[in-house]
Amino acid sequence: MVSKIYSGKKFVHVNSWINSNKQYLAGIDLLGFDLWTDNITSSDEASLTVASLKSKYIASNSVASLKSIVATGKPVILFAGIQSRSNALSVPGYMEETGCTNSVGALVFDSSCIQSKTTTNFALQAIVIEAQLETYSSLPLPSGSIVNILDYWQTDFMSADGPTYPNIAYSIRNKPAEGIVKQWFSGR
Repeated sequence: MVSKIYSGKKFVHVNSWINSNKQYLAGIDLLGFDLWTDNITSSDEASLTVASLKSKYIASNSVASLKSIVATGKPVILFAGIQSRSNALSVPGYMEETGCTNSVGALVFDSSCIQSKTTTNFALQAIVIEAQLETYSSLPLPSGSIVNILDYWQTDFMSADGPTYPNIAYSIRNKPAEGIVKQWFSGR
């Protein structure tokens, strides 16, 4: 149906069932994918290095899924990024950056405001992004694949209704991860 009214490239963020529906897959031009890890604890976060996290990625179900997606031969948009909060791996999900909520993943504003109690960790954000980039570069990828740094150009969030929390944001602008990304792409 979409092809009848749209003639551009069709993209879908990969789901676990994508390889089981060959007819659907045949109509998609680009597949989106982002790495995740299993069972990272807060003590793991404190001692992570690029090498140790890359090893966790390589051993994860996430890379196994990526390898099956790569086998389709379709170009992949590989996403790299994470919020710069100290518990971004041990408490995965999106923490609202434009106001107060009561939990990670909550999108309804709430006065309990976990955002104001959240510590930032710019080093962890840089380690995660570098490990993601290194993992992607170590894998054979289909021609035409793209690496996309999440929220790169975003510099701050503005909300007239209350506080904003740019330091926990996905954005890498003016943070250590920006230097890593610039260096990584300059070598490509």
